[in-house]
Amino acid sequence: MTESRENLLLLPGLHGMGSLFPPFIAAMPPQWTLKIYEYPCDAVLSYDEWTIKVRDALPEREPLVIVA
Repeated sequence: MTESRENLLLLPGLHGMGSLFPPFIAAMPPQWTLKIYEYPCDAVLSYDEWTIKVRDALPEREPLVIVA
């Protein structure tokens, strides 16, 4: 039997980096696969353009929880 893993995508606040997540990550159970999306600091994009970038970071056919 294979172990079930849960996917969690962490989206940062307006500062754009995942530097505030380490305490949260340390408290997560091991069955969670964590990914932190960091917004590029050198890009000026519209909400629609950011949506496309974040969507590209999502797994295609796996359940996912987004924390933003």
